[in-house]
Amino acid sequence: MIRMTKEKRTCGLTNKVVIITIVFSLIFSSVVIAVNTSTKNTISDDDVATLLLKHLFPKGYEDYLIYYWGPIHKGTVIRDKTGIVFESPEDGYVYFYDDMPKANFEHDLNYAFVSIDSDKIIKQTSKDMPMNFKDYKMVGTKIGTAAQSVKNVRAQIPKNVNHRNDTFNGTRYAVLISGGSHMGVNHFRYWNDLSNIYVALNHVCGFDDENIIVLCSDGTNPANDQSIRLSIEMEPIYANSDPDLDGDDDEDIMYSCTLANIESVFEDLSNVLTTEDQLFIFVTDHGSRVDRIEVSSTIVLWESPEDLTDEYFAELLDSLPQCQIICTFEQCFSGGFLGDVVNPQQPRVASSATSDDQYSWAMDNLLYDEYAFHWTAAIKGEDAFGTSVDADYNNDGQITMDEAFYYAESHDEQCEPPQYEEYPGEIGSQISLGDVLIPPTNIIGTIVYNDFEGGFYGIVGDDGNHYDPINLPEYLEVQNLRVRFSGLYTGYGSFHMWGRSINITEICEIIEDEGGEIVHNDFEGGFYGIVGDNGDYYDPINLPSIYQIEDLRVTFSADILNQSSIHMWGSVIGITKIDTDQIDSQIPYGLQGMNIRSIEATVEYENYFVLNYIQG
Repeated sequence: MIRMTKEKRTCGLTNKVVIITIVFSLIFSSVVIAVNTSTKNTISDDDVATLLLKHLFPKGYEDYLIYYWGPIHKGTVIRDKTGIVFESPEDGYVYFYDDMPKANFEHDLNYAFVSIDSDKIIKQTSKDMPMNFKDYKMVGTKIGTAAQSVKNVRAQIPKNVNHRNDTFNGTRYAVLISGGSHMGVNHFRYWNDLSNIYVALNHVCGFDDENIIVLCSDGTNPANDQSIRLSIEMEPIYANSDPDLDGDDDEDIMYSCTLANIESVFEDLSNVLTTEDQLFIFVTDHGSRVDRIEVSSTIVLWESPEDLTDEYFAELLDSLPQCQIICTFEQCFSGGFLGDVVNPQQPRVASSATSDDQYSWAMDNLLYDEYAFHWTAAIKGEDAFGTSVDADYNNDGQITMDEAFYYAESHDEQCEPPQYEEYPGEIGSQISLGDVLIPPTNIIGTIVYNDFEGGFYGIVGDDGNHYDPINLPEYLEVQNLRVRFSGLYTGYGSFHMWGRSINITEICEIIEDEGGEIVHNDFEGGFYGIVGDNGDYYDPINLPSIYQIEDLRVTFSADILNQSSIHMWGSVIGITKIDTDQIDSQIPYGLQGMNIRSIEATVEYENYFVLNYIQG
């Protein structure tokens, strides 16, 4: 049995020493902290916010979600969704905050009471959100801004996939699991993770859709089952988990994620799997730890008091006929599943986002979970936003399970230690989810002229590969021209014995980090353009509205599109990144006073921009 672990990165599960009084029930921990103020009995809303932030977050709070409610009167009962948190001992303000908002549950949430009439702050932990959450106001933070823009994002279907003849003799099956717990904590990103892996399996790896079994929250129930994003008015925005994961008008989610349904799925699999088949299991969800006879890691299920433990999950696997089994776990404490899943009975490979005692984490944009995003990108050949990736470390045209882990582990930037186990040793280097030759997609590279073999133009990709196109447009045959391209491998070697032979399907010249100035032209109905510092005119099709300001100085990157301008002015471009340091009128109210020096907008998919407010 082979086990690989990354150096442990501890993130919040450290032991806490409480020196002062512990009160309330065993469910909660509470501590009273004395705070000196010079404005006793006259604390305004802003004073309270400053007091709380200064004493609770001396090292900064930009990565925290923070909300406050008040003023409230003495005796007000503070409730979360499970019961009473505490009763206010005096008049004051209540703060609710998550100091690990990117971590999946279960992790502690925090409440603090700030008194108007004394110098106290009372802190207390809980596991749930306030019952009257709509009464709380948000404190402007970087992560709070990101949380307000989170939504369901259906993964892009790769445009170019070279399918080879699949040499696998059996049938490939997949089970995708996302419990979500309940609507209040069923994050949008879990559905996004499912959509991303479903597209990879069905549209890239060649899994038949009827063989991909999806159990997600409340299943096909049309009722809302997601709630994580807030409107500007602090009202929760609810959503239903769309059963169609890939946009083909076919319902892909089949069952609600309950223990009974999981048991039923495994019973059905036990009747169809053979020794020649392959079973892939993917879990994105909350996870917890249960201390019974021994500590168990669990998968949290939908609205159920009972979780799926690692021991019982292994029993379900062991009840199946012997076959290839691959498991990828994203949930908190998921490393606890690996030792139970991988055993010396049959070929198995398993990897997890984290260890058995650490949380797993979302990406900074909160749209996907970090490890699942990169692992899926590895087997798909591009990430969920269409950016090409190359996890084929030995250049054999397929992504094996050890390569998928290496890629995800090396690109995982969150505070989690990915884990990997396999049996027998090196089996992960022999197992893949399909014999698929991943084509180059959205590769950025440089046109070069080679003066051998009669002379020809090729492309040196920023990914380190050389590409020999059989159909490079003549107007792009320019030495050192920077381009973005996609293509399909021709299936035969390069005629010039240089790089990989490709048939280009999309290509354009690109601009990188060009300076310029926004101008407004009052003809053709009026439109905004960019005059580059190089003297060229650019007509953008997707200039974000916050940059549509006359004379605004910007730095931008873009694709030069091979089409005529409807305004008959300059070159048509599609902006991929743009930023400015002239931002006085562009800072949201919640971020004012936070020393913002520039705003950067980056395209993450199609024309969906993510705004980054950069502090000085």
